[in-house]
Amino acid sequence: MSAKSVIDQARDLFIRKIRRIRRREQAMLARTDEEIGLTAQDAARYESSIQGKIPHDFSVAYDRSKSAMS
Repeated sequence: MSAKSVIDQARDLFIRKIRRIRRREQAMLARTDEEIGLTAQDAARYESSIQGKIPHDFSVAYDRSKSAMS
């Protein structure tokens, strides 16, 4: 089994980060749906639709906080 190159490791890290942000975004939308009574079809309009990519400002809002919880 060969070791991954730095580029492959960086790509994997980036993909994991994007997936975490995406799951966080979807979880927040699902909670909002329940609170305000949106249907799944209505909520789907608020999700990014460009090749599954998240808008640049979402990564700032939905990414982990830089401060640690204590």
